[in-house]
Amino acid sequence: MSSDCLWRGCRVKQNRFSELTYNVSITAFSLFVALALGALLFLIAGANPFKAYAVMFTAPLQDIFGITEIFVRAAPLLLVALGISISFRSGILNIGGEGQILVGAIFGLFVSLYFPKFHWSVMIPMVFMASFIGGAIWGGIAGWMKAYLNVNEILSTVMLNYVAIQIYNFLIRGPMMDENEIVYGTGASQTARIAKEYWLTKLIPGARLHSGMIIAAVLAVIVFFFLWKTIYGYRMRAVGAEIKASRYAGINTKWYLLLAMLFAGGFAGLAGAVEILGVHHR
Repeated sequence: MSSDCLWRGCRVKQNRFSELTYNVSITAFSLFVALALGALLFLIAGANPFKAYAVMFTAPLQDIFGITEIFVRAAPLLLVALGISISFRSGILNIGGEGQILVGAIFGLFVSLYFPKFHWSVMIPMVFMASFIGGAIWGGIAGWMKAYLNVNEILSTVMLNYVAIQIYNFLIRGPMMDENEIVYGTGASQTARIAKEYWLTKLIPGARLHSGMIIAAVLAVIVFFFLWKTIYGYRMRAVGAEIKASRYAGINTKWYLLLAMLFAGGFAGLAGAVEILGVHHR
């Protein structure tokens, strides 16, 4: 191997090290700014920020329930983040995760409550599929408006959040409200509880940690391979890197922008399914 090749290899390693250092520095700086702003808010509220942060970072680690709760909360967030990573790589921002979660939960709950009763091995995949479709539809609305009407996706996804919240509240207080709440006159705005056989498996006795975390971790690996090892992932990343060049190269940029938001909304919808099947059951 020539000295020139060795020199090039060193340059590549140096560039990777510099990129890693830059990314770590940016992350650390962002974390510091976030903690500083939070401390300022604590001070304004008259609280001790050091004590508040001590409780925030240590209290969940004092017992097994607290530790597992971290993963219970992380599962839906990871699913939403997977969808956002796809849309972000495609050059379109999804700020509508909240609404897409709610729509996904509505679709999944409808299947679990009103469809004929199947074995759990059939019903649970059906619920996840329905939730993915619901979230994808909601995300796809903003994606279609961005791709074909050039509507700013930040504004459209935020506004669609409010529409989803209103639809969600209407359904759980009206057509999908638990009939027992109406009979008893309690009027609690909630649906009926789904059958126990459709609940996600609890991983640790006495804790709420369920198999949804495993599902989210497996999907994270799948998303990685989709983005970096498939032609569709390459085209989506190309559209995100330079949309004009991608268009000149013959890529249907409008379709891939729409596809990115379909995936983003779909994964957020899966988060809704995880919440109803693994945590709330209604």
